[in-house]
Amino acid sequence: MASGYKTLTKSELSALYRKARKDYMPDYGPFREASDRAETIRRRMASRLTETERTTLILYAELGSLQKLAVQMGVSRSRIYREIQNIKRKLL
Repeated sequence: MASGYKTLTKSELSALYRKARKDYMPDYGPFREASDRAETIRRRMASRLTETERTTLILYAELGSLQKLAVQMGVSRSRIYREIQNIKRKLL
C-alpha cells in the first residue's frame, strides 16, 4: 500500500462509524443548549445532509485526514476533498 495508511476492513470502518455517530446527532432533549454552535451544526447535519454525506463527514472527522478517508473509501484525495467542500457548503 503506497499511502502508508492501514486500510480498515469494512467491519472495522462500520464499527468506527457506529461508535462515533451518536456524537454527531442533535440533542432534542429539554436540557440542551440551543445557542451551542456544535448543536447548530449537528442539527444542520441532520436536516441538510443525506445519509451518505453524514457518513462521509463523520468518518472524515474521526479519521482526521482527507488522505486517510480517501484510502478507506478507495478514491482519490481530490475526490474526497471536493465531497467535503460540497458538504461544508451545505452546512453553512
